[in-house]
Amino acid sequence: MNIFNKHLVYKFLGSFRFVLFFQLMLGLIVIAFLNRWMSQNMVWGLVFDKVKIELISKELNLQAPRQEKNLENDYTEFFVRELISKAKKCNSPSAFQANDADRLSKDFANASEFCTALYKSADQYKDWKLIKLKVPGKAFSALLNVGKQEWMVVKHSAPGVQDVFLAVPSQSLDDYVTIIWDIRDKVVSSILPVVFICVVILSVFMSYSLIRPLEILRDRLITLESKDLAVPIKTKSNFTEFQDFVDVFNELRQRLETSFLQASRFSADASHELRTPLTILRGYTERAITDAEEGSIQQIRLSQMSDEIERLIQITDKLLLLSRADSGSLSLSLKQVHLSDMLNELVLDANIYQEKIKVTSEIENGLLWYCDEQLIRQLFNNLYTNAVNYNKAEGWVHVSAESQNEQVLVKFANSSENVSVESMSKLFERFYRGAESHERLIDGFGLGLSLCQEIARLHLAQLSIEANEDSEVTVTMVLSPQALA
Repeated sequence: MNIFNKHLVYKFLGSFRFVLFFQLMLGLIVIAFLNRWMSQNMVWGLVFDKVKIELISKELNLQAPRQEKNLENDYTEFFVRELISKAKKCNSPSAFQANDADRLSKDFANASEFCTALYKSADQYKDWKLIKLKVPGKAFSALLNVGKQEWMVVKHSAPGVQDVFLAVPSQSLDDYVTIIWDIRDKVVSSILPVVFICVVILSVFMSYSLIRPLEILRDRLITLESKDLAVPIKTKSNFTEFQDFVDVFNELRQRLETSFLQASRFSADASHELRTPLTILRGYTERAITDAEEGSIQQIRLSQMSDEIERLIQITDKLLLLSRADSGSLSLSLKQVHLSDMLNELVLDANIYQEKIKVTSEIENGLLWYCDEQLIRQLFNNLYTNAVNYNKAEGWVHVSAESQNEQVLVKFANSSENVSVESMSKLFERFYRGAESHERLIDGFGLGLSLCQEIARLHLAQLSIEANEDSEVTVTMVLSPQALA
């Protein structure tokens, strides 16, 4: 069993929430490394400066100035005193003074050899740094390689006096800084889980604050229908940019509502206004057909004109019904209808008037539906007419209805020829017709299934169509418990 859904994983990795969390963590890591590097250099520099000042102050019997607060603690003072007490002092190439001469570096046989090497390195070194301390003469510092070891050396120069060198192994200072830094790293590692949790909480809060208005807008767009255009989005954002975005959408919604109402009103008005002159034309045409000579060319042409007028009347009626459904102004006259009897009656009439196609049924008894009887009869008649028109020679139509899992399924199945998947996906589009329909081999307007879908939607039912490999087409209408109530 696959525990992880790859699609959801990829979707999360490409989401704003993940990008925000990744950026926060990356920024935290960069800041942590920069802070560690800069802090370590600062601590190293402060410790070195303190040792330099203490060395020259002790040599000249001066009171050392106060240092930074972060270095004023007992542990630091103890370390500095211990380090200075072991410092090596050279006031001539062969003169060496120290309390622990026996602990001199193994690179030198005696103290004189060390001082000689120190003076030699000091003479070759040019980049001495001035120690900013008010002392007689001047004090300088440098890092010198004496033998194989690096030493921090403080030089005191005064007029008429031999230069004095105070040397401390720089490794000892590095060891002290390392001790301090190990303590710091342990503290950081102990608070790292808390920092991580805080970053997660911060990223969740920020992503929620930023994305929530967009998610509300997305959900509203998903469920947006023509009848809901008058309902504004009620959301408030903590950020003016997102609130402006929501306000712009509400303005767009209002413009869409106005345009949609105008289009629906135009369609309804045009259909209504066209029906009256078309009805009059049909009346005059029927009268002209009666007055024309029986079987004459004029009568045939008038009959063709009457058929086209009738087609126009049917189109206007369906357009009027669709425009009312779109605008939500189509009123339903709901009552309890015996669905089984309605379908059985349809099948019975079909068997009486339909000779070329075999019509069968499998309808469960006692099915009831709370609906508009006139509209549902029109829906079933349209489905049956489509099943007959788009059938094959000596074909069949099968009507079924059954209750299943608190739902009622009504199906119109029929045999057909040359069914394409592309046509299946477009059959509910308005004015879409197949190749045979465009060639006028099959009568129709491309509005029947669209009208059926709108009627089903008004009754809280779902309408779908599918075809199998044997070119059998099935239109299924699912009546939910809400539709049956």
